[in-house]
Amino acid sequence: MDADEIIRRAKAGPGIRLFSDRAIAAGTALGGPITGCYLLAHNFKSLHESVRAKKSLIFGILVTLIVSPFIAYIPDLAPPLEIQTIIFRIISGVIFYFIVRHFQKNRIKIHRENDLLGSGLLVFVAGIAGAAISSIYILTILSLFPFHGTTEGNIDPNIVRLNKTGISNNLASLKIKNASGILYYDSLTIKQKDAETFGKLISQIGYFKNRSDNEADVYKKGDAYIVDIDVQDPNWFDPQAQKRNRRLIDMFSKSFPNNKFQIILVYIDSSGVMQKYYTDIK
Repeated sequence: MDADEIIRRAKAGPGIRLFSDRAIAAGTALGGPITGCYLLAHNFKSLHESVRAKKSLIFGILVTLIVSPFIAYIPDLAPPLEIQTIIFRIISGVIFYFIVRHFQKNRIKIHRENDLLGSGLLVFVAGIAGAAISSIYILTILSLFPFHGTTEGNIDPNIVRLNKTGISNNLASLKIKNASGILYYDSLTIKQKDAETFGKLISQIGYFKNRSDNEADVYKKGDAYIVDIDVQDPNWFDPQAQKRNRRLIDMFSKSFPNNKFQIILVYIDSSGVMQKYYTDIK
């Protein structure tokens, strides 16, 4: 299609207007690959390249279906999930910028020179819609397959709970006395009597109060005891609250001398995003 034909068709109706490479990059950075593919497909459709338009939409859907859950399920990696998502979308925006320039650079140039580019407002709306679709999809996946029971790469999966209602072959559970909570412990390396002591000390420091679904895990990694505690309030991550962790480690040291300890606090917010705080092993 030559330049004159492009301009003629563009002036015949708004459907032929193209979104620029910068606009598509910005929309992708806002809404993710699904937005970028939608805008790219719009351009191809406007240029009567229906096959490429369909391929663009299919690619956008597949990337969203596959990559979004992958990002959602790596919350233990740094940076946090929100930052991972922003970085992913920015990188996607850069990639789409070069994709658009590769396929449509000259045609977009003609449209720009004749003031026939698509509306920036439409790009913004598409970006918001893409972000909403991606977020709803991720939250749906997280609600069906929550983080509970996920393992860290440096922890033996045989001694980590499979989920909130079941435990692995090596783990036992006990109800913490005079408190609202359950302690899971590695029965191969920790005696029940010692597990009861851990539960008592955790309760004394104030972690198990007013909720029946409080849980903690105790297991050994090398020569250190790892105490993994679910908390219901993100305020446990505040610097002032960390004094309790130091106090709790001192209490562990007195009850189990000549051993090392590490406390891991785990908080999952209402949207399923996991946060973790680690003390030093000492």
